[in-house]
Amino acid sequence: PGSWNLDESRLNIGCTSPESITKTPYGLFWASQKGIYMMQNDGGIVSTPITFPIKDLYKAGVETKVSGSYFPGKDSIIFSFTNSKFTGQKAYLLDLKSLSSTPKWSSYEWGDFTTGSFK
Repeated sequence: PGSWNLDESRLNIGCTSPESITKTPYGLFWASQKGIYMMQNDGGIVSTPITFPIKDLYKAGVETKVSGSYFPGKDSIIFSFTNSKFTGQKAYLLDLKSLSSTPKWSSYEWGDFTTGSFK
């Protein structure tokens, strides 16, 4: 980086799963107890979790590891997590182009990525 900024830390926005940290051209994303957060490229942290449209679904799955992967060709991130309340795993796809309004999420019924589909 050409320069550094010092921002006051915010309470309760930690990272609960290092595998969730995902870098994209839109910024940096990570999972916390309260949701998935985004740090914009200018260093600003979006104070509301971008998971607010799927808040209840996310909170049901935060007891275990969250993993994130960026897909440049699709301009999206897939976040997956395992939870003892679910059978298998759950995954949610975030459309990064939707971040300027209400974040658009698609759920994935886990099985096999070659036969499953997002809804």
